[in-house]
Amino acid sequence: MFNFSKKNKKGLALYPTALQRAALLQKASSGDPVVMLNLLRFKNKEAYGEYADKVSGVSSGFGIEFLFFGEVITTVIGDAVSYHAVALVKYPSIKAFIKFASSGEMKSFKEKREKGLEGQYLVAIKEVEL
Repeated sequence: MFNFSKKNKKGLALYPTALQRAALLQKASSGDPVVMLNLLRFKNKEAYGEYADKVSGVSSGFGIEFLFFGEVITTVIGDAVSYHAVALVKYPSIKAFIKFASSGEMKSFKEKREKGLEGQYLVAIKEVEL
């Protein structure tokens, strides 16, 4: 399904750890939509752009909706962040995310992703009423 990775010295990783994967799988029985908050740090922005183009070409088949992509300009509150970009991506469910992340298409894009990203944080978010 996923490769496993350890954090680098900046706390970034390219893939979930075994514990993170297990925690995600525990939540997979929920059929609720999930938004993935992607905090991205590039090592090669152009290579990441090629990866993103490939992903957007197959995403509709998995029910994925790209909500937002933006460049980080500054930290306003808290410690300075070291991310270059932020993306919000909506999936029909955690199971749909896992299916997408485990797909042959994603495996074929792995090299471009790894060439483009130094690392990232990926946070699963479920919408709730305030």
